[in-house]
Amino acid sequence: MAPTRRKAGAARCVVCGRAAEGVCPICQSATYCSRSCQKLDWLEDHATICTPASPEPPETTPEEVVHEGPKPLSELVQLWRVSVEKLWIELQDEEDLEHLSELAPLLTEAEESRNGHWLVPRCELSLGQRPILVTAPHSMALLRDGQAPHLVEGNTAEIAGGIAEYLGGSCLTWSLSERRRTELLWRLSKRVNQQRGALDIRDGHLLDPRNRDPNFLATGELNQNLWFQQMSKALQRMQTPDGRYLETLHVDVHGCQDPPNTPSHLTIGLGAMCFHAIDLGDSELFEWALHFGDRLHDEFQQVLSKASTSGRLRPRALLVRVAAPPSAEAEDECPRFSGAWRGMDRHTQSQQAVGFVGFSHSLQLEFSKALRQLLVMDDALLARFADALRTAWAHAKQYQTKAERMDEGQKAVKEERMAAGG
Repeated sequence: MAPTRRKAGAARCVVCGRAAEGVCPICQSATYCSRSCQKLDWLEDHATICTPASPEPPETTPEEVVHEGPKPLSELVQLWRVSVEKLWIELQDEEDLEHLSELAPLLTEAEESRNGHWLVPRCELSLGQRPILVTAPHSMALLRDGQAPHLVEGNTAEIAGGIAEYLGGSCLTWSLSERRRTELLWRLSKRVNQQRGALDIRDGHLLDPRNRDPNFLATGELNQNLWFQQMSKALQRMQTPDGRYLETLHVDVHGCQDPPNTPSHLTIGLGAMCFHAIDLGDSELFEWALHFGDRLHDEFQQVLSKASTSGRLRPRALLVRVAAPPSAEAEDECPRFSGAWRGMDRHTQSQQAVGFVGFSHSLQLEFSKALRQLLVMDDALLARFADALRTAWAHAKQYQTKAERMDEGQKAVKEERMAAGG
């Protein structure tokens, strides 16, 4: 945000001495002639002394104070580096120094590149033999345009890895070093806020701006996004020897709060497949997606009901539900946790999978915290869950193949009748 306008000649710019054109919108005391001087003062020392002019926290963040409108990624990265470098001066607590000592090599490692590619990958793609890809994009805190950072969803990477392993599929997650680097940056950003007593700075303001939420990408950035590129790479490995793609499955693993804060322990999001069918005007494809959801519901219900009746899954609540548009005519009815964005140029992982990468089936799974903790502690339960997923997908493919053959048979009979009548 630019400096708040004020009467010309009323004060002088604290940086260059020219006539001031505005004041800092946070403290309402530092005066500037331009955004460039405001930015320079913020990076020099104003960020450490700036406090709100009133007890009410303003609606701006430091990022908004020193710039206006969309900025090139290179500029965002440079500003971020300056903020991170100041941590070694600003934080002197023993625990903070330990975190900074651990962070330093991780920062150096993450910046090393060759020919435009990072030497240490920020996300990792483990390739399997089956045409299945399991992703866990929220295994660390991530930035979203115009929104607060998306919080980490614990144990999702471990669950995604386990499902992929049991199914013989591929798995895409953030690397362990990147997850730890982000965790440290998040903790240190909170410490900075506490030390400054800064109500105007959001937690997570020190997150690396290059790590964007893969579940909230705009169309124009897909091809340049590393996560999207890895999804495409996984699908390419699923080609048959003659270059064809058969049925492929993408599973996006997420975490949510426990009931009653969320409707169920597990939500099956089929919004991507359903809305893709709606956009194509294909009612039959829409029905196939709903049938897939029904099979998933029944299989998962059977697995989780045993854990619930044994008392291991608490609190007692609805176990499984399906989130999908109610009909092929409901173009804008997007239920929570359906795995789709509507009315904006943003795409979830499952939308990217079916709409851009080319997967035939894609779903989003939202696990409650209690269910996630249970799955990572019980390998046998996770194996049964993965097998239920495999069974449901097999039934869905059989149903779709049968329906296609019936359509072909009906078409052939119609053509024969037309030929006989002619």
